[in-house]
Amino acid sequence: MTIDPYDEIEFAVEKPKRKKKGVNGKAKGNAYEREICKKISKLLTLGAEDYAVWRSASSGAVATNIGKKSKTKESFLKSQSGDIAQVIPKGQYEKLDEFFDKFFVETKFYKDLSLYPPYTKELKTFVAQLLGEKETSGKDIIFIFKANNKSDIVFTDHNFSNNTNLYNCLQMTIYISGKALDIYLFKDFISYY
Repeated sequence: MTIDPYDEIEFAVEKPKRKKKGVNGKAKGNAYEREICKKISKLLTLGAEDYAVWRSASSGAVATNIGKKSKTKESFLKSQSGDIAQVIPKGQYEKLDEFFDKFFVETKFYKDLSLYPPYTKELKTFVAQLLGEKETSGKDIIFIFKANNKSDIVFTDHNFSNNTNLYNCLQMTIYISGKALDIYLFKDFISYY
């Protein structure tokens, strides 16, 4: 019996390593906004519409600049506050109308975001912007965000204690810049709003 010395040897050919492409953060954020728009549309139209809400003119701060120069500044800022706005004319879906009369919606997709003190400068700055937009629009905050490999979260300054099902899903309350912000999982918000 002859033994072939090459039977037991594995020849490994190393594949050339592929260079990782960088992630386009703006494209990722825009895709996230579109995804949230569809979910909110379904929620507020009881599943009837996919595109009842969409990215607003202020997504990217356009409305703030236009609103400063507009003759109808107040109504413009109220209708165009936030990243997401109602695009279906009022009067078709009562729940949709009520939601956008009461709230402005901002969205963000972060690589990483900690909700524990000490808060990052980025979070403090963004909360300050939200509070400024709240004052300008006269509406309550709905801030929907996601960090990589984490669940979608909703920050709000609105008191949902009259909605027992949703309020029972409250994850935590954080205090930034003297303002209490309640935090819910987005899936709970969608289920019980």
